[in-house]
Amino acid sequence: MVPNTDKRAQRTEHAIQAAFEHLIATMPLSEITVTRLTQEADINRKTFYLHYNSIEDLLDGQVDYISNQMLSILAIRPLKEIYSDPGFFFDQYSKLVLDHHSIARALTSSNEYAPYMRKIGDNIADSLTQRVKQSFPMSNKDATVVAYFLIHNTLSLFQLYLQDPQTMTINELRAYTIRLNMQGLSTFSKLQLKPLSD
Repeated sequence: MVPNTDKRAQRTEHAIQAAFEHLIATMPLSEITVTRLTQEADINRKTFYLHYNSIEDLLDGQVDYISNQMLSILAIRPLKEIYSDPGFFFDQYSKLVLDHHSIARALTSSNEYAPYMRKIGDNIADSLTQRVKQSFPMSNKDATVVAYFLIHNTLSLFQLYLQDPQTMTINELRAYTIRLNMQGLSTFSKLQLKPLSD
């Protein structure tokens, strides 16, 4: 999703995104049509097609946007700092997920969205593999395993939380995610794991 600098186009884009997130929260993907979306966004079909080719194109754009947002979070700090502040990346990711709760819940709770969820995970894990390899003394295979574990482990725990928030609180989710990820990373990185505080 390429940012548009035209203010009217930005407002339209925002209306499309908000309408899409609302529809995702209230109906299956198979029932979301361009007509329904344009009615929800209060725009005409021609305006929609100036931005996207189809609902699938819109969803692909959302997947790319989420992937890019998550990758930008990874770039904020050197990965080695995960040891000195293990909750930092989780806190950034949880803010992103909660800011886009409807689409995050849909992506993690319906088989219709499974291919899109896998794409997000794979996009991030591919990039994270290189960052792990640059930050820690390990082989390419180990870096790949670590990256896929960290990302898919984190996404799976968020999936559990979003599908049924009664399962755990956000603070418990944070603690579980940090504990599992730090233990997994320390096993491979051969660096001293800082004790976690509750």
